[in-house]
Amino acid sequence: MLERSDAAHGPSAAAPPPGGRAFPAAVDGGAAGGGGAGGTGGGDGDARRRTSAALAPVAMEAMARLVWLLLLPATIYLGSMALHLKLLPFAGRGDNFHPKPCRLGLAPRRDPDTGAVLGPATPQADCIAAGCAACRGQFPLSLPAAISSLNARMLSANAGIKKQHTFSSGWAHWPFGSQPVFYWSSTKCYADHYCRIYMAANPVVWGVDLTGLAALLLLLLGRLCSCGARRRLGTARGAPAAVRHGWLLLCGHALGWLPFAAVKRVAFLYHYIPSLHLSLLAAGLALDHLLLAHPARPPRNSTWPLR
Repeated sequence: MLERSDAAHGPSAAAPPPGGRAFPAAVDGGAAGGGGAGGTGGGDGDARRRTSAALAPVAMEAMARLVWLLLLPATIYLGSMALHLKLLPFAGRGDNFHPKPCRLGLAPRRDPDTGAVLGPATPQADCIAAGCAACRGQFPLSLPAAISSLNARMLSANAGIKKQHTFSSGWAHWPFGSQPVFYWSSTKCYADHYCRIYMAANPVVWGVDLTGLAALLLLLLGRLCSCGARRRLGTARGAPAAVRHGWLLLCGHALGWLPFAAVKRVAFLYHYIPSLHLSLLAAGLALDHLLLAHPARPPRNSTWPLR
């Protein structure tokens, strides 16, 4: 039995020294230590892989939202500009504000009395549209170049506005709706009454705006203070919709409103409308979260639906 046991162990079973004492603990301890170090390294690698696997869908979702937030508005804006140039190809008032190459893409202006086209046969002091004598040798801009030129001109024209307006208001006043905008008036409106049209802030809508923003902001700040790192960022599974989408609404509201603090030209209450829409969505999101967090108790002896 002894010989069979030695054979089973083979050469790996070390024979005891002449003194009769063996030191297997030292050998096993070294092996255990090596295995422990390897196990720790493997554990770190597994943790990193799990972290990467958990953050990958979050990063993809954030990238997709960023693309849609930039790509979709840009597509709508550029598409509307292209439709504008295609559907309104004729020259008109205000053309002289644009550079000559941009005006070359417009159809010639007609004489209001005779209907004759003002073209090469009628020399003009400055170019009005394609076919003008002053534009010979110049070529119209392509559609992308025309859109770029129009936007650059609009930007410079807005930057050059220095005159103030009676019904203008600053960006800090818009959330309170304190200054209306006067649009139109007439002395021959209805039964010889003097009529005016204003754009004024509805106190109910603007009150919901401020309340919703404050409620959502307090909700998100409370979430940041009470949850762990992943839950604080709203990336953990099971996070409420107010946390997952609340930051997006607040950032959109800030991006549509706060840049006007650096605008020096005259501005009006209607510049706040895009941010107002986002703040109303924020109010609905905060209300939805509060209703889900504190659901109404079903009445007794009722056929309350089971979920």
